[in-house]
Amino acid sequence: ESLVGSDEDEEHEDAERRRSKFPLYTDKLKFSLGMSFKDDKQFKSAIRKYSKECRRQLKFFKNELKKVIVRCIASPSCPQKIRASYSPVAKCLQIKTF
Repeated sequence: ESLVGSDEDEEHEDAERRRSKFPLYTDKLKFSLGMSFKDDKQFKSAIRKYSKECRRQLKFFKNELKKVIVRCIASPSCPQKIRASYSPVAKCLQIKTF
């Protein structure tokens, strides 16, 4: 056997390292930048749960398969906004801005 790994092994390790860098959503009401969701349905479900539990008025402004934008509508000065989009590298939906 060779002591030198193949390029394929290195690419696999790089992809795993990038994916594990960001936290996965685990049904908790705490979001973070880069948090990963398996799809848009899981993300929207988490936002609805957060809105209900924390009593925040949130609205989906962009609701597409690969991009979801949610904003606070409680008042015009409310700065809360979450944007998630599909990451082809991690192959999941990730929070891009918070």
